[in-house]
Amino acid sequence: MHVAVYSGGTTWTNVDNGGLNNSISKAIAGQPSLVAYQDRLYVAWPESDGLPGVSYDSTQIRISVYNGNDASPSWTSITPGDDGIAYVPWYEGAGISSSYSSPTFTVFNNKLYLSWGDSQATDTGVFQEGTTATKLWFPNLSNNGGGGGVYQLSGCMSDEVRTADSSGAIVEAPSNITVTLSGSGIGFFSDSNCSQPLASDQVTINAGDTGAHFFFLAESGGDTFAITGTPSGALSAASQNLTYANVDDWIGGASCTGVWTDNNCWSQGGAPNTYAGTAIFSNSLCSTNCNATINSSGTVANNIVLESDYTGTVTQGAGYSSGTGSTLEVLGGTFKGSSSSADTFSAGAGTATGRYGVFLDGTGTLNLQAATLLVGVCYACSGAFVNDGGTFTAGTGTVELQPGGSHLIVGSSTFYNLTMDNSSSAAGFIVFQAGATQTVTNALTLIGGSNYLYLNSSTPGTQWNLVPPSGTTLGGNLQVQDSNSSVTIHSGANSTDSGNNTNWSFP
Repeated sequence: MHVAVYSGGTTWTNVDNGGLNNSISKAIAGQPSLVAYQDRLYVAWPESDGLPGVSYDSTQIRISVYNGNDASPSWTSITPGDDGIAYVPWYEGAGISSSYSSPTFTVFNNKLYLSWGDSQATDTGVFQEGTTATKLWFPNLSNNGGGGGVYQLSGCMSDEVRTADSSGAIVEAPSNITVTLSGSGIGFFSDSNCSQPLASDQVTINAGDTGAHFFFLAESGGDTFAITGTPSGALSAASQNLTYANVDDWIGGASCTGVWTDNNCWSQGGAPNTYAGTAIFSNSLCSTNCNATINSSGTVANNIVLESDYTGTVTQGAGYSSGTGSTLEVLGGTFKGSSSSADTFSAGAGTATGRYGVFLDGTGTLNLQAATLLVGVCYACSGAFVNDGGTFTAGTGTVELQPGGSHLIVGSSTFYNLTMDNSSSAAGFIVFQAGATQTVTNALTLIGGSNYLYLNSSTPGTQWNLVPPSGTTLGGNLQVQDSNSSVTIHSGANSTDSGNNTNWSFP
């Protein structure tokens, strides 16, 4: 039984470690069924038992769950009665000539069901994942070591209810379970922008659910963060160590020439776009030659962070397009985009969870100059443009939200050009912070497609404010709700007034 992931073109990459059969040398497998359920991938298939002395016409249904890490894939058997090593047939004794076939998953009422055929029965069985909860579990995350300095770490985590046996099967909570989260220097939140703290640092796994999500934001002088979840009732606690991925600090110094490609300027002896890492700028790490000019095209795999104590300037050189896989965080100092309108800076190209995109705060300044800032770059990725008290200078640049994703705009900002062309993509969403004002001085370009572009408020029923250029006419296939425009703005064909809009004209 094999599973592969599409890698583009005509390339598929196996993620099954050579096969998922219980006994690869003996068993026969076929008719697989795959389903994504609560951020996990499950597969079920019929397989002959493969035991010595047992006929191959006796088949069982087997189920495994994927760890989600294509670089280091692993699958865990959650077949009832299976210890993950020995083959224990499901509901039938060894040697009984039964032929199970055609497993099919479905999700109903937020629960996972599996049906299959049985040649020895007159109906079809239905499997609903287990019922005995014995421990709390944080799913493993893929973390990498880092360097010294001040670190910020953020993202989305899940806590799950599992059995304590070797299978670690995900099961349903028999009753509401309150999980108290703790960790030194770590805040816990209910939203991806990390603006709504969890009351008493607690998250609830409701009865019948298998887990719950929460978001975290951490900062410390070390690169490892320990999160602990203490559940109510008889479940055992869970803990998880998170490590900031491959941090490279700008240290400047007498030998540093101030350009991105100068290895003398970095703590790890090389520019971070050659690592799967993060670039940190902080006055606590650099005392001389602390300004940096990006003089090469490339993407830092995770983040570029200008810390709140940073007073220098990071400038994107003309003629170079660059970016980050996750976030550009300007908490202090100044980040200047390219002076050339031909150059782009991509933010949020690699992830769709946690904090990603562009974040301004405190004394931070983002001066776009003439560059185009791409937010949520990979197809159907989500992104955020968050101005939480920083200074955004649009210049003659463009902020372009990438198509097919769900984007968040927080805080009040003035854009020169703001655009999202969703005409050739799946449904797209822009969620504007309720009560905040977005001003566009040159061109506002919003275009929907056959699956629409939705413009919504972060608080349904509370308007978000828009100051567009006079006479603006947008593209078609928009669904607009809770918007207050300062002047009349026209939407194109097939656009819909979803309610509570001011100064909008619909066809």
